[in-house]
Amino acid sequence: LEGVRAFIPASQVDIKRVAELDEFVGQTIPVKITEINRKKGRVILSRRALLEEDQKKKRAEVLESLEPGAEVEGQVVEVTDFGAFVNLGAIDGLIHRSELSWGRFEHPKEVVKVGDEVKAKVLSVDKERERVNLSIKALTPDPWQTAAEKYEVGQRIKGKVVGLTPFGAFVEIEPGLEGLIHITEMSWTKRPRHPSEVLKEGEEVEAVVLRIDPEQRRLSLGLRQTLPDPWKELPEKYPPGTVVKGKITGVTDFGVFVEIEEGIEGLVHISELDYEHIENPADRFKKGEELEVVVLGIDATDQRVSLSRKRLLPPPVPTEEEEPERKRRPRQKKGKGGPKRGGPRGPRRDRELPGIATAQGADLGSFVGGESNTSVKLGDLYGDLLSDLGLEEEAAEAEATSEAES
Repeated sequence: LEGVRAFIPASQVDIKRVAELDEFVGQTIPVKITEINRKKGRVILSRRALLEEDQKKKRAEVLESLEPGAEVEGQVVEVTDFGAFVNLGAIDGLIHRSELSWGRFEHPKEVVKVGDEVKAKVLSVDKERERVNLSIKALTPDPWQTAAEKYEVGQRIKGKVVGLTPFGAFVEIEPGLEGLIHITEMSWTKRPRHPSEVLKEGEEVEAVVLRIDPEQRRLSLGLRQTLPDPWKELPEKYPPGTVVKGKITGVTDFGVFVEIEEGIEGLVHISELDYEHIENPADRFKKGEELEVVVLGIDATDQRVSLSRKRLLPPPVPTEEEEPERKRRPRQKKGKGGPKRGGPRGPRRDRELPGIATAQGADLGSFVGGESNTSVKLGDLYGDLLSDLGLEEEAAEAEATSEAES
């Protein structure tokens, strides 16, 4: 430097670190004097200081030219966990990982890599802090804007399981468009404790669209709807009165659950367990035991099966104390449409009580006007029979009529 030897530290040769300095030998380069020590005859120079001043001017020019909403092009110069940096000339802009794609990914390097030429949209410019925020996905349409047009309720779709949570599985139908298969919509019969028992992350699945709400960005999917619903066939397969055997799958305070076939459970309410009062079903029934029950009814819509054990048991025999009480119980008065007292009795009672058929089939002539040593009036006969049926009032009326005739 005009006959004076000067020194440029390696860190001051360029803005970036230079591994090999031989390439600068013999070159004439602009530098800035940063230190002079006349006593020691030492002069320190810096090329980097001039480059930084020049770059600062250019950064100011670039920042001045950038406005939110503008589209820019640049090269990816660095990829980190939180995003990617794109060189815009004198300044680098940051594309945050949330602005790289509408789709889901683990690391930004799955979307872009160093050296890629990309187009982006300017989101914000901070001139004081010299920061520029960019977005790639802003240049592509939001998939939720057209979701209602592309997909409808009941449509079958295919997707990839991208996430499992305790309440369900997220399925990506297309980049940026995910639907939830709730854990209750995974099987008609099974009750998984966690979605991982049915689905695996990364698995390709087919599902049915149940609900779609673009405004709330929610899409409900069903996995079990792709399979036949066994509940539709149950009412025909198990009509009321069908006797089945099954294992007890649960015992509660209000009854016992019995599996009548794989994945199909029915409830034996505590009132249908026995004629006797049961305080605690767990004292009489254990999980895993087999139980014979009869089907009372099936609600395929609410997926409920009502069962009974009591209906298969013989009814209890009245005790001596209960029998007089039953006979003293007042009879319900008949309505206007009922049969008149003393009138003919239909065949229904003959079928229900064989004793009546036997008496009616006997030769009644032997009791009235015939040759017989037995003195029995017709009214007495009917009175005894009706008394056996608990119809004391009708018996008394029949007897009175018979005495009047005699």
